[in-house]
Amino acid sequence: MKVAVSSEGPGMDARASKVFGRCPYFVIVEIEGGEAGKTESIPNPASGQQRGAGIMAAQELEKLGANAIISGNIGPKAFSAINTLGIDAYLGAEETVKENIDAFMQGKLPKASGD
Repeated sequence: MKVAVSSEGPGMDARASKVFGRCPYFVIVEIEGGEAGKTESIPNPASGQQRGAGIMAAQELEKLGANAIISGNIGPKAFSAINTLGIDAYLGAEETVKENIDAFMQGKLPKASGD
């Protein structure tokens, strides 16, 4: 399973971002057997978009094979796109990427509702 976390910078020690569509980076973490494995940090290609940043970011993460997204806030249009693409969305806390991944693996993050 690949989980993408919106972040302020690259790597597992970066702060998780409060926003989805215009976050500076996504850290993609492969989870297998309840363990975090390979990570990849990518600059968010939608971060500078005037409109449709959330939709564009969702489409990019789908191309990269993300099965789930963790972010502090996901707007309604982005949530709709994520849902349509069959990606699960979770609300993260204001902590590091690693802390959000740990909480996700422990089942502690609430699913996003698109509100």
